[in-house]
Amino acid sequence: MSALGELLIYIIYGALVLFFLSRLSLAIFHKRKKSKNVYGVLALISVVSLLYFSRVQKKNRRANEEANVGKYHLSNYPNCPSCNVILKEDNTFEIVDSMKVLEKGDWSYESGGDFWIVYLDKRKDQLGSGIYKYDSFNLQVSKKPAFK
Repeated sequence: MSALGELLIYIIYGALVLFFLSRLSLAIFHKRKKSKNVYGVLALISVVSLLYFSRVQKKNRRANEEANVGKYHLSNYPNCPSCNVILKEDNTFEIVDSMKVLEKGDWSYESGGDFWIVYLDKRKDQLGSGIYKYDSFNLQVSKKPAFK
């Protein structure tokens, strides 16, 4: 069912682009000046709508990324039963044992509607599997609102 939600986003993008292109071509090639103005305004409205929709999608993605920020206790990290991975808001992570930093890198987030994956170290490893398997976590609550 969530695949339909993903498809709907692409349909909205496609419809806005097609509407813009059709109104732009009518604004350029129509013979009556009054009609050209109307089609030009409609093309402008579709561009503004496309930019707004894109901005909302990016804000939603960033809010979903920030929902994973926090501390995760790693259960399979080699030779370290008390290691934690700390995901930071600037998309970097640190693996720490007490106060010693064992590993640093970047993390990224990917979702597809019915799944989400946190990749560590430039898409090499996934949080929650392999040596990065965790048994408990403490998420950081963001202090800033998702939308302003």
